[in-house]
Amino acid sequence: MPNVNHNPYPQLAGNVDLGSFEPTYVFAGEKQIVTQPFPVGATALVQYQAVALDATNKLVPHDPTAADTTKVMVGVTTLAAPANSSVGIYTSAFLNHEIVVWHASLDTFDKRRAASLSCEVDVGKVTFA
Repeated sequence: MPNVNHNPYPQLAGNVDLGSFEPTYVFAGEKQIVTQPFPVGATALVQYQAVALDATNKLVPHDPTAADTTKVMVGVTTLAAPANSSVGIYTSAFLNHEIVVWHASLDTFDKRRAASLSCEVDVGKVTFA
């Protein structure tokens, strides 16, 4: 009788070292998670970027130093998105402040938390007991 391999997925048997894995802690606590699709403006967005709406109601990077509507944060992108496309954003969530891509002026936790008060996205710190 011929030797037949009955396991079509030998790599799943644990005989391959897949290396180490460092998890990304996206959420910092419990809160209802709500996402909504929005059109993206002329600037590409990265994953987990704090965003605002421009005058045409399209997503742009949040800029707390601006004099227009882009100073008001409305959410955080769920994925990266090219310019003039659409993307889902978290409009409600409790996110780890360290994974959010913030404007350069928001360099402390307190500044980031204050910026997020304009929307339903809360930010917090991930701690381990």
